[in-house]
Amino acid sequence: MYIIVLIAIFLLFYAIQHIFQSKTKLCKENLANIEYFISLNRNYSIFISEHISDKRNSDWKKIVDKSGRFFITDKGKVKKTNIKKYCVLYPSGEILNISHNLLNIPEGAYWVEDNDILDFKELSESEVALNSNDVLINMKKSKYPQSGYFITEIKNNLNIKIFPIAFGGYIKRDEKYILDNVINTVYSDIQFKNWYNCKNEYLSPGEIVSDPNNYGDNDCYWIYIFKTESGDIIKVGKYI
Repeated sequence: MYIIVLIAIFLLFYAIQHIFQSKTKLCKENLANIEYFISLNRNYSIFISEHISDKRNSDWKKIVDKSGRFFITDKGKVKKTNIKKYCVLYPSGEILNISHNLLNIPEGAYWVEDNDILDFKELSESEVALNSNDVLINMKKSKYPQSGYFITEIKNNLNIKIFPIAFGGYIKRDEKYILDNVINTVYSDIQFKNWYNCKNEYLSPGEIVSDPNNYGDNDCYWIYIFKTESGDIIKVGKYI
């Protein structure tokens, strides 16, 4: 009987230690991700919570600054070591990144939406200029703590303004590019402006914009569709 009690105590101690280590690891991973998004100095809204429960939205607190061992939020101080979940939003309110799949999200936040009014689900090989000199597409490794992310830079190499219409990830089948996004439609001009941190509705001659949080596998094409002020359509892309 004495041995059974010792075994039970050991198992209980082991379970408690495992839970504590798991929570500590989760908080460290969340902190690393949050500090990465803060370091980008973009107009993101970042929400955090000290509770892992998904029962209510009131758990969310918005970061407005950081100081010492605490994040300063709009609802008081929160210890960095006690962040159980987080949510990062683009200026539009679209969710950029979230700690895990949650039912309740911060007020004003929304998941990526389909753009049903846009088409471009299939593009012929002949109408897309890969590695174009008019609009340069450069991809390089991201500093995001997790793997699979990369930076995409877009440069308007023309002497005229170009206006983003749509963009997305495609796979190639025969002589066509077939849309292969996480949603069933292309991404919109509004998403381009938010993701690439555009100051205007267009790219000026020589202007470079970038998305530091792009992701995808190494067997797809990222294709971008622009329009000039005269109405000409430009379709450019690059293979990952």
